[in-house]
Amino acid sequence: MNEVELGNTYENLLTTLRRDEEMVDSFATAFGEGEPEKLVTKGNVGRALAAFQRTLLIGNSPIDAFQAGNHAAMTTQERQGFWLFESRGGCWKCHSGVNYSDEQFHNTGVSFGTKKRDVGRFEVTKKAADRFAFKTPTLRGVALTAPYMHDGSLKTLKDVVEFYNKGGSRNDEGLDRKMEPLGLSPKEVDLLVAFLKALSRDVDTPSATDGGNGKRAAGAE
Repeated sequence: MNEVELGNTYENLLTTLRRDEEMVDSFATAFGEGEPEKLVTKGNVGRALAAFQRTLLIGNSPIDAFQAGNHAAMTTQERQGFWLFESRGGCWKCHSGVNYSDEQFHNTGVSFGTKKRDVGRFEVTKKAADRFAFKTPTLRGVALTAPYMHDGSLKTLKDVVEFYNKGGSRNDEGLDRKMEPLGLSPKEVDLLVAFLKALSRDVDTPSATDGGNGKRAAGAE
């Protein structure tokens, strides 16, 4: 309902849902039979959204299993990407902790030089240090959320890793000090992408790098 998000109103939302036969049937399944006006209500919309959000759990990835001692949960490529993540990739500097986020705000140079660039946290705090700064997002499920960055300017995970490999927008005077060129090779970029994809799937879901059979790639230890 926020004017800077979807900009809708509950009145318009309820009208739209009540005109959608499939949605009305779904509300009837969830909340009982009855007229749309009595089923599709603000309260039930809230309950449905809350129930959906409770399903958004990604805490059983191959990375979690690996850290718990199951070294076979990750492919060779994913483990190499993990090593880069925690070493020369420097990703850990901001994407830290169990949620892979330091919960802080940074200017990574996204959209530098574009017209009407989003000023980020500055919009709220009015502090110069917060200009163009955005909160570090979690990396859990990141492979499922394209396009990337707050403005959707990068289409793929590889685009994102290559952006950071260049050190962001180097001409941005307000660029966060943690942003530095990484010097990763094309192969190492791909390894980091493999790691990020592993953070986005359940441990029982086959990896694209293991032939789709759920087993480790050839050469895994």
